[in-house]
Amino acid sequence: MNSPLNVAAYAIGFGVGIYIGIIIEDKIALGYVNFQVTVQIDPQNPVHAHNEELAEKLRDLGYGVTVSRAEGRAGARLVLSILAPRKADRRLMEQIKEISPDAFIMVQEPVQLSGGFWSKEVDRRYHGVTHH
Repeated sequence: MNSPLNVAAYAIGFGVGIYIGIIIEDKIALGYVNFQVTVQIDPQNPVHAHNEELAEKLRDLGYGVTVSRAEGRAGARLVLSILAPRKADRRLMEQIKEISPDAFIMVQEPVQLSGGFWSKEVDRRYHGVTHH
């Protein structure tokens, strides 16, 4: 490593390796993501009326959705928790934005999962699993 050329070659090789690793990991997309979606609800306001239907529309698409009611600065909110395969994260993000464009969406990668309900439809769709 005495030569600047060796240092440059090492740095370029290291960077290319990291880049290729990121691309491969993104294509494989193992694991799950948890979407926390917060939407304002106000039956009197037509701008937010569609948000009440978000959970059911996502369930119709095959996702498992847990709903909690919350209170924010501007009033009542629904907080949805949706566990999905990482392969589905972009599609789910688009579907949420299409149904509720004003939704606040936070995506996290769970470190560990235990128990709970997992939608067979989502599992089948993204992992090719058949349940008997």
